[in-house]
Amino acid sequence: MGVYKRKDGQDGYLADIFANHKRVARRAFKARREAEAWFKAQSADLLRGELRIHDKRTPPLLFGDLANLFLDQAKAHLAHATYIGYRGRVAASLMPAFGGLRAVAVTRADVLAWRTERLQATAHPSQVNHDMDILRAVLFFGVERGYLPANPAARIRHQHEPKIVERRFYSPAEMEAMLSKLDPATEDHGLVLAAFSTGLRPRELAAFRFEWIDWSREAIDVPNTRLFSPKSHKPRTIPLLVRLREWLAAQGRTEGPVFRSCQPGRRGGPVKSFTKRVLRIRRLTRTEFDLYDARHTYASQLLAAGAPLPEVQAVMGHSDIKTTMGYSHLAPSYLANVRQIAGAAFGEAPVRPLRVVNASDCTPVAPLASDKRTPRKR
Repeated sequence: MGVYKRKDGQDGYLADIFANHKRVARRAFKARREAEAWFKAQSADLLRGELRIHDKRTPPLLFGDLANLFLDQAKAHLAHATYIGYRGRVAASLMPAFGGLRAVAVTRADVLAWRTERLQATAHPSQVNHDMDILRAVLFFGVERGYLPANPAARIRHQHEPKIVERRFYSPAEMEAMLSKLDPATEDHGLVLAAFSTGLRPRELAAFRFEWIDWSREAIDVPNTRLFSPKSHKPRTIPLLVRLREWLAAQGRTEGPVFRSCQPGRRGGPVKSFTKRVLRIRRLTRTEFDLYDARHTYASQLLAAGAPLPEVQAVMGHSDIKTTMGYSHLAPSYLANVRQIAGAAFGEAPVRPLRVVNASDCTPVAPLASDKRTPRKR
């Protein structure tokens, strides 16, 4: 038991671990320092009872069994929805490819081939990356428990995820046409009206309560409390428009959720009934209505009307102004306004905007006699 120099004519050192007078582990190293470090680590695991002793009589551990052990320990500390998602992805993506293989037989080449096959099967890169994260976690669990010597998926990078989401901008006529197809007395009408009038996120709309409304100031105060916290984790105030205020007042309530069938689910997220409500609105209006498109339309209209970027950032709840600047291409030229303000501060005369003159409005002028050029003498 210990570290000693090899006696078989080869260079290097051997390290042996014994338990119950039997050698249970041996590894070869080129340097004595590496052999001693491994020996100390394995000896500490042996004293703690955490050293996994390989028995040749026991069948090899399959990847499917390792994945089930991982899910069993993950169930204790993961959220229920996250655990259900992990279990579904393991069953749908990992088990068909690796379930029948020995865990120690999974190589880096197998993982890369599986990822390539998934991408060629028209799977989205984000989904493949998510499955890769779960596979990496399962293999890392095997390394921690001593079932695997190394994680073959440890240094495989994520696949590039192209941003293909394109938000739609609704014109005022399209918004009116959508609202006209919904009964004003229903919450469907109120949800569409609130989405276009406030720019609230879907999760904020699901948690929208009458207690957030300040009727005297005509404002909506989005809170940041233990019961509800927005994405930016900061409270903000949104102006309450007249049309939405009239619809809210017509509900005859002053407390409780505005949309009673859209209660926030686990961790503040919207429940399935909220998704069903959006699907019903699409069916009634015969449109591809999306709550994020309504939020995009709200920000775009504010900037198109000349609202300053910091004010739009505060209303939208963006943590970084760069996010708000993504809508700046719809705003009028703010450089002209800055030029006027800066010129007035330094005592310059205001710059008049250039006027476009048509060629038909111009009168041709005869050239002067002094403008005639005389040919050079050679």
